[in-house]
Amino acid sequence: MDSDGLVKRIKANFSLQLGLCREMEAESRRQLEVLQGSGGGSDISAILEKRRLLMARLDGMAGDNRAMQKQFIDCCGVAEFTLSGIKSCLSIEDWSDLKELITEIGEVLRGITAADDHSQALMARREGSGAGEKTVPVGHQQARQAYEKARGQKKP
Repeated sequence: MDSDGLVKRIKANFSLQLGLCREMEAESRRQLEVLQGSGGGSDISAILEKRRLLMARLDGMAGDNRAMQKQFIDCCGVAEFTLSGIKSCLSIEDWSDLKELITEIGEVLRGITAADDHSQALMARREGSGAGEKTVPVGHQQARQAYEKARGQKKP
């Protein structure tokens, strides 16, 4: 496949990843709202399951994107797939599109991380309050365990 075709596929993949990341961010915020008690009775397990499924889709798409990036590197003879490394191989429009997509994904990921950190701190505070684990409702313990498991799956 030629480099133009690869760039189009890479951009399309990043665009789809951005959409999934936005869904993940919404679920992350919804999870935080539930933990704060303003989630309107949402089930934390359902939220975590949806996040797990989104993460699995994102992981697959990221793997596909890495394979396309490798093909692009081989096709164009650049050392690595970085914005600065591929700039000379792309049109200004394609480079700008990729830069915007990558920047947006980074911003959404930072939002997810902030909400997740807040959720984790809230769960840790709930577990640590009172005189031992018996004061923590079972639902919070289960939510924390499921959350820790889901969060651990995000790491490469």
